[in-house]
Amino acid sequence: MKNINDIFAGDLEKQFRGHFSRHLAEALVCKLQIAPGANLVMLIGDCRAKNNLEAVQIWVARELPDEIDRDANVYLESFSQKLSDKLRRIRENADSFD
Repeated sequence: MKNINDIFAGDLEKQFRGHFSRHLAEALVCKLQIAPGANLVMLIGDCRAKNNLEAVQIWVARELPDEIDRDANVYLESFSQKLSDKLRRIRENADSFD
């Protein structure tokens, strides 16, 4: 059985991961110039996302390792490249249907 300190630490870590993924998503949206709207929701997010920022946040949360570095800059460039590649593939696949 977990003691109160373990439960509290787990809650803090979960809260930190949420804030961390939100800030990293905001940086990615800005860096990749992702427009406001909801066109990415089902492509990279899931049904919980209401807009592109939330979709990117969900994607970031999935991509983060279990043990995260507290410095978002560690992930910004690699996640930017990974998300950019994913969006390019989505666009290419959509273009192939035209």
